[in-house]
Amino acid sequence: MNSYENIAELKLNLFRQLDALKPAVLVEFNRLLQIYLKNQNLDDEWRDTTEQEKEMILKALDEVENGEFFSHETVMQEFREKYGEDK
Repeated sequence: MNSYENIAELKLNLFRQLDALKPAVLVEFNRLLQIYLKNQNLDDEWRDTTEQEKEMILKALDEVENGEFFSHETVMQEFREKYGEDK
């Protein structure tokens, strides 16, 4: 692994490597980078979630896996039956 004396040198090196990529490879690299960054954000959000919130989320996921939920279509149908057509 290369060592970099400072962040500016690292950024310049990354830019040069990205600049040399073929367009299709650059697009794929960007896609992978976005996935990585999204997952980092999800990890941060989960780490910042309280234990009580985590328990509630996991319970809700279990309920969905066990079929203990109402689909959007079912909720909308019940709404229409009770209140008439939504506008």
